[in-house]
Amino acid sequence: MAAVKTKPRPASRGEYRTHSSRSVTPGAVEFNEVLPHDSEAEDGVLQACLADPQATDRAGLIIQATDFYFKGNAEIFTRLVQFRNQNRSYTPTTVIESFRNHKDRERLEERVLNLGPFFTGGTASYYAKIVKDYSVRRQVIAAALKMIDDALAIAPGVEEIEEQFLSTVQHLRLGGSHA
Repeated sequence: MAAVKTKPRPASRGEYRTHSSRSVTPGAVEFNEVLPHDSEAEDGVLQACLADPQATDRAGLIIQATDFYFKGNAEIFTRLVQFRNQNRSYTPTTVIESFRNHKDRERLEERVLNLGPFFTGGTASYYAKIVKDYSVRRQVIAAALKMIDDALAIAPGVEEIEEQFLSTVQHLRLGGSHA
């Protein structure tokens, strides 16, 4: 995986694109690789949470919605956390119904239905740790790309660049999330 400016990739119908919607582009440096994620782990977290609302609490100790790679999964997890914060119980059907007025209702309904069958037990924590690992990897990549972008610029100074990067890595190491 090289973080260098690359030649635009052909898109459909003769158009060209410089990066996919999943690439990280902080400025002069372009990263055209699929960012680290684990679809099975994301599905596992949501399956466990839909089967057992207490699994949402356990997963919430490890991850936040922003740790999900796929936007739809993040939206579903956010909704599950909202139910738990309101002390409301839920089932896959009530979660689907809660998206009734959402602009992407059909896509989210299909996503929830495709998550079945639903597992119980400690699977939420297990899969949540995998989702968190890949989230941290993406955040490290973003921080490294920012460091490269800053290093190519005239300002800030090298000490500030190094300090910002090390601070970000330290924050991630302590379990924080870097936006």
